[in-house]
Amino acid sequence: MKENGLLDLDEFRAAIRPDTVLASVMAVNNEIGVIQDIDAIGKICREKGVIFHVDAAQATGKMPIDLTKLPVDLMSFSAHKTYGPKASARCTCAASRASAWKRRCTRRP
Repeated sequence: MKENGLLDLDEFRAAIRPDTVLASVMAVNNEIGVIQDIDAIGKICREKGVIFHVDAAQATGKMPIDLTKLPVDLMSFSAHKTYGPKASARCTCAASRASAWKRRCTRRP
């Protein structure tokens, strides 16, 4: 992590081990306002065969979200952040990646 709160992409890439299955990143930090480079992080995860989850609770309305273009496997949202009901959330899964998840999650060490 850099001093400004952004993920250091080189450190992130180096931290992924052969047994890493999942990486989860907060797209927008609600305390310091940092917006992570989801596209770049997702590309590293794809390159390494790691499932990529994005917590987008703070991102709706603050950045464009197009799940057909972002290299994201799982993305979670919270309705109350965009004037929806409290305690209502959604986790969206990229169906096109389901077979890759199954292979990755059932792989034996």
